[in-house]
Amino acid sequence: MGLDKKKFATRSTSAVLFVAVMLGAIIYNSWSFFILFGLVQFVALREYTSLLEKIYKTSFTGRDKFSLTIAGICLYVFLALLPLKDCAFSYGIFQLPTLFYFVGIFLGMLLMLFISKDKKAKMLITGIGYIVVPLALLHHLRLQSLLIPLFLIFSIWINDTMAYVGGSFIGKTPLAPSISPNKTREGTAIGILFALLFAIIWSIQFTQYTLVDYLVLATIGSAIGTIGDLVESQIKRWAGVKDSGQIMPGHGGAMDRFDSLILASSFAFIYAFFFMDCQPWNFFP
Repeated sequence: MGLDKKKFATRSTSAVLFVAVMLGAIIYNSWSFFILFGLVQFVALREYTSLLEKIYKTSFTGRDKFSLTIAGICLYVFLALLPLKDCAFSYGIFQLPTLFYFVGIFLGMLLMLFISKDKKAKMLITGIGYIVVPLALLHHLRLQSLLIPLFLIFSIWINDTMAYVGGSFIGKTPLAPSISPNKTREGTAIGILFALLFAIIWSIQFTQYTLVDYLVLATIGSAIGTIGDLVESQIKRWAGVKDSGQIMPGHGGAMDRFDSLILASSFAFIYAFFFMDCQPWNFFP
C-alpha cells in the first residue's frame, strides 16, 4: 500500500504544532504549565465520560457531566496550587483560604454525582483519580524544577519511539496480546533501555540532580508509562473505539496523547517529593 501523502502531511503538521505548543507552555513558566495541563485534564475528562457511555451503553445527564467537569477543575486547581513543598511559586490570588473554597465546590459536585438517579454515573468519579489527581501532581514536579517534568516527558517519548522501532524490527513475543497486539516484549525492553541511556546522557548535561534520580525517573517514565498506555488501550477496547477523541487530526484525543504521562506522573511525584530537592531552573529568566 502506497503512502497517503495527504494523510501523512496532516499527521506531520498536527504533530509539529502539538509539540511546539506543548513544549512552549511547559518551558515558559509555571503558570503556562498549569494552564496547559488544566486544559488537558478538562478535555481528557470529557473523553473519559464519552468512553464510559460507550462501555455501559448509556447516556449520562447534562447535570452529571457538568458536576464531573466542575469537580475536576476545582480539584485540579486545589491540588496543583496547594503548597506541598517549599518551592518558589507566586500564588497571587490563590491563597490558602481561597483554595479551600475550591474544595467546597468539589465536594458539592461529588455529592450531586452520588445522589444521581443513574447508578452508573458514580463511575464518573473514577476519572477524578485516574486523570485529575496525577496531572495536578505533575504541576508540583514543575514547581520543584522544570528539569523533572521535562525529563520525564522526554523519557516517555524516547521509550515510546524506540519501543515501536525495536518492536517493528525484532519484536516477536506479544507483551499483552489481548490488549495491544502490536506491543512486544522485545520492543518494550528496547524502549526502556534507550530511556535509561538517555538518562545517563541527560545527567552529564544537567547536574542539578544525580544520575540515580534520572535513572529512577526514566524507569518510571518507560515502565509505568507503558502500563499507562495499556490501561488506556484496555478502556478503549471495552468501549469499542480506536481513539479516545479527535483533538489532533490523525493522532486521536488527549487520553491517547497523555496516557503514559498520566499514570507515570503520580509515581514520579512520590519519588521526587521524598528524594529530590527543589532546584529552580528555567529556559527563560
